[in-house]
Amino acid sequence: QGMVYHHLSFEGGGVDCEQIVCTLDEALDIDAFRRAWGLLTQRHEVLRTRVRWEGLDEPVQEVLAQVEVPWEIKDWRGLPEAAQKESLTSYLRADRQRGFDLGEPPLMRFAVFQTADRRCQIVWSFHHVLFDGRSFPILLEEVFELYGRLAAGESPTIEPAKPYRRYIDWLGEQDLSHAEPFWRERLAGFRAATP
Repeated sequence: QGMVYHHLSFEGGGVDCEQIVCTLDEALDIDAFRRAWGLLTQRHEVLRTRVRWEGLDEPVQEVLAQVEVPWEIKDWRGLPEAAQKESLTSYLRADRQRGFDLGEPPLMRFAVFQTADRRCQIVWSFHHVLFDGRSFPILLEEVFELYGRLAAGESPTIEPAKPYRRYIDWLGEQDLSHAEPFWRERLAGFRAATP
């Protein structure tokens, strides 16, 4: 609810837009990498959600059966290293500004920039409403395991994850009266530390 509030309160894009930038010093099998993310998106319902709030008492996250994850793929091998860095910086700035429409799934996207024959930059952008900082390393571990198996020619099967609904139900049962003072104190500390 707080993230929806922030999303609606601030003009312009980029609110709660997270970006993970990975450098791979190896040849990337882009088809296997995209298929790995496709499998992961089917495994984890949260990656197929959107948020609705208009006409409702409170925001709800809806899980869709399928989503089409956007991919941007560019070959920058012909650019000097300084131009590659400048292009990445420009992309990250524009991507963050673009943000996400919470009502239009998926709330993540990818860009792959080939910078050398055996090097690429991968940018995974997502809205923070999907998960917290403890969750994305788990997803990265899962996707690279799937990628390795797919790149080796295997046809991995994936176990279904625990239904996202169970987490939402658990969250709804929590007594949040103890959380409010904690977060008010954290917010006050953040405001004091921000110039």
